[in-house]
Amino acid sequence: MGNPKPVIKLTNVELAQPRSIGKDGTHLKTQVADQSHQVDAIGFGMYQKSQEEETDVCDVYGELGINEWAGRKNLQLMLDDFQVSPAAQKVQELKKVYLDYRNKRISTEIINHFDDVVFFNEAYYEAAKRSKLQVNMVRYDEDVSGDNVLIYDRPHNLDLFKKFIKKNKSQHTALFFHTNLANGYLKPDMVKMKELLKYIYSHQNIQANQMDLVAKYLNFEKNDVDFYLKVFFELNFVKMVNGFVEKADASQQRELIESPTYLKRLQRNEVEKILIESNFDDLLSWMSDYDCHC
Repeated sequence: MGNPKPVIKLTNVELAQPRSIGKDGTHLKTQVADQSHQVDAIGFGMYQKSQEEETDVCDVYGELGINEWAGRKNLQLMLDDFQVSPAAQKVQELKKVYLDYRNKRISTEIINHFDDVVFFNEAYYEAAKRSKLQVNMVRYDEDVSGDNVLIYDRPHNLDLFKKFIKKNKSQHTALFFHTNLANGYLKPDMVKMKELLKYIYSHQNIQANQMDLVAKYLNFEKNDVDFYLKVFFELNFVKMVNGFVEKADASQQRELIESPTYLKRLQRNEVEKILIESNFDDLLSWMSDYDCHC
């Protein structure tokens, strides 16, 4: 008793649905929110400041209280102050450098407006070399000197992308991340892998060229069966004998990540999640830990 109310700080939260209240419209009513929680907030004389910030993501300071109205009690935050969070400020700075071209259609004419086009995959690089592109084409590990750069395709693992953005000093870089893969990289399903392995162990005379029938029987996608089978061969869980898939006489326990195919799939899943599936702000937030512009 007698102590001042504690001032709490909430970092990297959004001032959602801001609106002006009061006779002169100078007061702010908003919700302080993150991805899973929100609380009503009031800031006296703060509406104009909320409109002047470049982003709604802020560090917020205030005192918790109870708002009682019409017999209902709700948690409420009385704002003392707020400021753009350092993390959000980095994102705003990176938006001046990076452009979101993901999921866009991009023509040869547009590509030719860039100084450099960067490739992570040799197949795309060689195909572009044979095309009519009138632009400097470079691999990701080569020097990029242009001010306006397009990253054409996506890397197979995030470490390659980190290395690139650590040294990328271009003024503007468009992130296209093209791929021919339509449905993304599916996460390996451990239950299905065990079910397929159990089926192989309990059945004889399974011909390698009849795995499509096994996939149909188990109600699996054929591509998944091919992937799982390749992992099993690499880990010596199964073997090929005269064209038949059989249980191998494995002498030791093996972890799935010991399979190059399985490890590569996990790396590509990580690429999908961060570079492709995330919204642009979240992608730039992740990039800010490695990008040389920050």
